[in-house]
Amino acid sequence: MAKEYIDKGKIYPNSIIISINEPCKFTEFPEWKNEIEHFPENLSFGILEFPKKFRSCWIIDGQHRLYSFAKSEKYHLLSVIAFERIPKIQQAEIFVDVNLNQKVVPPDLLWDLIGELSPSSEKGIISNVVKNLSEKGILKGRFYIPSFGPKRKGQLKFSGICQAIFKARLVKRELRGGRINPIYISDPIKLKDRLAKIFNTYFKLVEDIFTEELKKGFIFTNGGLAVMIYYLERIIRRVNRIPSKKDLKTYLNPLREYLEEAYPNDRSREILRLSCNSEGGRNNKLNEFVVNVAEKINDPKFAEGLKTPISELWEEIKKLESNLRKFIKLSLEREKKNWIEDLPPDIRNRIKDRLAKKTVHDKRSEEWQFLSLGECKVIIEKHWDKFENVFDKEFDSKDDFLNALNKLNKLRSVTAHGAEKYLRLSMRDHNLIKILIDKIEDCLKYFSLNLQCTQD
Repeated sequence: MAKEYIDKGKIYPNSIIISINEPCKFTEFPEWKNEIEHFPENLSFGILEFPKKFRSCWIIDGQHRLYSFAKSEKYHLLSVIAFERIPKIQQAEIFVDVNLNQKVVPPDLLWDLIGELSPSSEKGIISNVVKNLSEKGILKGRFYIPSFGPKRKGQLKFSGICQAIFKARLVKRELRGGRINPIYISDPIKLKDRLAKIFNTYFKLVEDIFTEELKKGFIFTNGGLAVMIYYLERIIRRVNRIPSKKDLKTYLNPLREYLEEAYPNDRSREILRLSCNSEGGRNNKLNEFVVNVAEKINDPKFAEGLKTPISELWEEIKKLESNLRKFIKLSLEREKKNWIEDLPPDIRNRIKDRLAKKTVHDKRSEEWQFLSLGECKVIIEKHWDKFENVFDKEFDSKDDFLNALNKLNKLRSVTAHGAEKYLRLSMRDHNLIKILIDKIEDCLKYFSLNLQCTQD
């Protein structure tokens, strides 16, 4: 990134600091002193030539900047401050002093300044949009903006919301995922006004829709506000236009319902808030919110490109299906090598047909590997006397176990053949499915351990 920075014609205004370790040749141009009025007497102007010798100088500070210049294909003049033959311990002290004691400009101040110095730039537009929000509307006074006066208790980071808007690409031509941004307009003043209006409408609805507990415990916090900005970008991407109040309510109301279900008390909301202290945590929570809202309103395109709770369950069921196949094979071939010949004819014909029609990318090579979850259920039911002692560890009866497989097979069939169709599951049903999968997997693990001990 540093190479790209200087290739754009930008510069690092600070100097590289070096220590000269070997004698150098200095050719002075004294006539320059006469050309420049008040040229300092203790300075000389000329050319300093280093010997062609390894380690003739040592870089005390600025290594990364120098590497950036070295990788650049353009010609650059570098600003360098050189010390002659100073001890290594002193070199180290200079490095520590430069890097430890230099003061970083606060991000809030940087975002404040860029709005004044470069109002037509991308970051300048964002800065001024947030300033507009902080002066009037539902977010009035919520952010600490240095030029607006001293920081007050409870104010949020100006840089935080600015950075969230920047990362959401709301002032760019394209949103995340390469989708054209319907908000974008090339006129920076009109773009600023348009964004401010959208944000004011959005957060006014947030204020009206969400409970005080959710607003105080999560939404109007630094991390929560960033997630809500990302959530707005998802809405805009989905509706593919400047969102109306109706559009926003469509996705905000089910989000409130989900948050009330998933985070019902102060402790759970505190955990939610803390999980959004990092950018990775914010993205994880955004994905969680989007996929659950998508399922609540049966709108799979809202969660486009994301794993949903249903798709995750489906993957777990497919893994269980594979494990059940192996279990059946290992169990039945202990009694008869050609056990597959005793399968019901309709199942035998289907798995033969699947093997014959498999694609070149399918690595499966034996008929038993094509057994479906439903067919595994039929086989286990037929040979229950052989399998009862495996599954009675977690299930009270044969019917209890078969009912569990029926529930899993129903979900597997819908998600496998429903394309974009979503199955609406309550959190209770979702957790029940997870429990059933875990119970069957535990039985299979117990069987594998016993089989290994027998073989040993």
